[in-house]
Amino acid sequence: MIKRLPIVPEGLPIILTFSGLALFFYLLKLVPLYLPFFFLALITIYFFRDPERTHPAIPQAIISPADGRVIGLEKVYDESFFKKEVYCVSIFLSLFDVHINRSPYSGRVVNTEYRPGKFLPALWRKAAKLNEQNSILLSGDFGPLVIRQIAGFIARRIVCWVKPGDYLACGQKLGLIKFGSRVELLFPVVCEPYIKVGDKVRAGETIIAKFIA
Repeated sequence: MIKRLPIVPEGLPIILTFSGLALFFYLLKLVPLYLPFFFLALITIYFFRDPERTHPAIPQAIISPADGRVIGLEKVYDESFFKKEVYCVSIFLSLFDVHINRSPYSGRVVNTEYRPGKFLPALWRKAAKLNEQNSILLSGDFGPLVIRQIAGFIARRIVCWVKPGDYLACGQKLGLIKFGSRVELLFPVVCEPYIKVGDKVRAGETIIAKFIA
């Protein structure tokens, strides 16, 4: 018995469309048209996969909000929420990474802020400032942090499943970005980072930093 669908619901219309077209052309014995849609269906299933994740049981830990590679770890001045210097961790999600975003730790959503913008390649540094993005301010027992979903050149659809007032458990799914993207995590400088540039991280599992008591 299947307890849960291992595919994000937002991906089902695309998967069913490609699968239906593949079946249609297969029945017509039009192999040159069947094969492209068959492989597109497989690629889409892989992209929208939804694996189980188990987060570390460490209350003061800040867990990665996304799968991918760390491309930035620096102190920046945040003008939107903190109004002071904070750590900023940038994670690049390739087409082959799981694209579901998860809550870095337990807390309540204080605010969300969507900002339209460009669709520059997510690896570019200026994409963090200019691209379409959605920010989520989360407040927990140890302090606030911000998760920023940033669209990329291919990713042109940010999905956010949470709203102000929602309580999120650590590792809980909060949204996704379709087809390649960037996620930034902002947290107080009193925290101790546990990762470095170049590290591969997994949403809901990898410890990014810890609040220092």
